[in-house]
Amino acid sequence: MLLITHVILILICVNYRKVTCERNHTVASVYVDDITSTYVDIEEKLWFLIGLKNQSDMVLNIHREHLFFFQNSFSIDRPRTESYKANIEKRFGWQVQGLNSEIDFVKNFALHDSIDEISADDTVQMATTYVGYSNLMATIYNRTVEANLFGQIDKILSGENCSRSKPMESAQLLIFNYYTDVATYLLKSYCLVQLSYMILTLYGYNDYTLSSAAIRSQFKDHYKTIQSLATDSMLTAERRYWVCDGIYPQYFAQVTNFVQDYFENEVNLNKEGSCYNSCSDYTLTKDYGCYDGSLCHLSGEKGRCKGAISSCKYIESPLHICADEEKSHRYYNVKKQSGEQIGQSECENILKVSSWNRWFVECSFCRCSCFNDDSHKYFSLQPVLSDKILNKIVTGVALEKHNQTFYWKIAQATLLRRGEVQSEIDNWVPVKEFNLTDVHDGYDYHTLSWQNRSIALDSLMVPSGSVITGIRFKTYMGRLHFEIQATKFDFVSGKLYDSFEWISSKLNRHRDYINLDDNDLPEKSEQLSQPMWKQNLLVEFQSTDATKDLSQSTIPYVDTQLVEPSHPAPLAGIGLYYKGIDGFGGYIAPYVVPYNYFGHINDTLK
Repeated sequence: MLLITHVILILICVNYRKVTCERNHTVASVYVDDITSTYVDIEEKLWFLIGLKNQSDMVLNIHREHLFFFQNSFSIDRPRTESYKANIEKRFGWQVQGLNSEIDFVKNFALHDSIDEISADDTVQMATTYVGYSNLMATIYNRTVEANLFGQIDKILSGENCSRSKPMESAQLLIFNYYTDVATYLLKSYCLVQLSYMILTLYGYNDYTLSSAAIRSQFKDHYKTIQSLATDSMLTAERRYWVCDGIYPQYFAQVTNFVQDYFENEVNLNKEGSCYNSCSDYTLTKDYGCYDGSLCHLSGEKGRCKGAISSCKYIESPLHICADEEKSHRYYNVKKQSGEQIGQSECENILKVSSWNRWFVECSFCRCSCFNDDSHKYFSLQPVLSDKILNKIVTGVALEKHNQTFYWKIAQATLLRRGEVQSEIDNWVPVKEFNLTDVHDGYDYHTLSWQNRSIALDSLMVPSGSVITGIRFKTYMGRLHFEIQATKFDFVSGKLYDSFEWISSKLNRHRDYINLDDNDLPEKSEQLSQPMWKQNLLVEFQSTDATKDLSQSTIPYVDTQLVEPSHPAPLAGIGLYYKGIDGFGGYIAPYVVPYNYFGHINDTLK
């Protein structure tokens, strides 16, 4: 019985040569490994038939087998950037880049499905053209191995510095892309050599039977070596893909007018209009009026706080306040009685206010924090999903602000067999905006407030056998966090299953806050931001430094750049992180973690 079980297992492994059978566990191979083992089986079978020497239709069989294989195996279009293509040509020469054209020529003009279309002269001419491509195979192998191509890629990327809007590539994904292309080039050149050997042998120009066996053995050894080098580098390579700071203000959005320093007389901070309390008593209140002599009486409605007022402190007067004409600010600078100036440079629109006495009680001016109701402080809670009916998955994400609301935005692409994705020109899905009056707070969107203004910074990964098909914001204990939708899929066919789940972080009550106290505007930094990859963090939307910016702006900003690898791939994870420079407000931004192909690179050549 045990012997029968082993025989059955061996038969299954032979039947499914595209997988690795090990301890009763099967792992499907990546596309290039699958078609490589398929072609080796095909050409070995053809050489066996050639050796029988009684196959009158062998020329037609060779044409048909190669035509079918070329049509079905080399049809996937993998998008590559111009810099990537240039690097391939620099490393391997123009002839390697031209392999795609050579295969297309052979497929479209040299191979035929009917004996009537086959010309002996043309077939032999084709064979003599490509029989020398064994030298190209050697070039591909040597320049990959001798230059330690995959290790070099990892080393270069790990040492790169940021520049404006520069993508910081996923080293692991880029190594896999190079592996895929190098292995494909090696296979294509091998196909042309074996095809040539067969044709020239059949037409009696030379007997390449022994040569075919020798080059097959060499091809297998070289292919396995390249596989090993690639997986060794992928094992420790960085997986995250993120983008450096973009140009301000094109690629950033602010939670505008959310929390600002606010100068107000205490008479307006209570509904009785009294001055019997001190400024520090007003920990949470609102603007109840606009008493004569108050700042709002001089600056008009624009100067009033329309929202919660908190954390008030006494400030000496008289005050010379420069009212800002910008919508995003209330004041530009303030000069106190002592002559100390806080805020930015001088301006012409100066308002002078002073505390006053009412009988024996001073009506003092207070410096408070105003949480404006008219702020751009809303975050959509609606899920953003790829079109799973069309077998589309998420390949990129971004955060965008439309009107007063922040939304997730996704890029999507069709998932193909064995982890490949369909190349699409315009794959970013437009944001589905809504009017706040048409939806519900707490269900469709979240409103930042004095009590609830933090966002959790997490890295979320899908389980093995799943890809990302959606993303959304959720709230927990008043703070924002995000979730990703994980959908199971069949790696071999690429088909998405109906089964999915929403993945969230472990909702820890205790997280470390990123301290942004006394920070200036991020765009004032002369250095580009540095990412903070530490997990289990919270960042709170708060005002800028009281001295440098008069606490008139809200930090951190939100980076709105599109985050999708240059060569799109399925995603295994998405994260939110903070990046900044000490002393400056910084940014919240997403990053993505491409699918890990490491386990699917299998030694299928026996």
